[in-house]
Amino acid sequence: MGSNRTQRRSVPAPERSGPASSLVSLQRDDATGVWSTTLVGDRSGTYYTYLVDVHVDGTGVVRNLVADPYAISLTTDSRRAYVAELNSPSLLPPAGVTRRHRPECRPAPMR
Repeated sequence: MGSNRTQRRSVPAPERSGPASSLVSLQRDDATGVWSTTLVGDRSGTYYTYLVDVHVDGTGVVRNLVADPYAISLTTDSRRAYVAELNSPSLLPPAGVTRRHRPECRPAPMR
């Protein structure tokens, strides 16, 4: 089995909808193996994907557009990661719904 080496990672700049308009380079920390970047401003409510170039022995460079494997929220088709401020009031459940109080669930009648 050949070895794979990640050569470069970029992340399309988050957009509220539609295709990305730019790429943002990520930097790799050789001590930890973590890829990161810093973006200015509130990105809540935006989406992003990774554009990853991988060297595959016998094939060369293979480019993949992938969702963040560590994202806590994805689009319904799992193609893009969602940026969320988890303490945002807009993400709270409706008034009256708590972990202790859940709507009653009854099984459907059997016919």
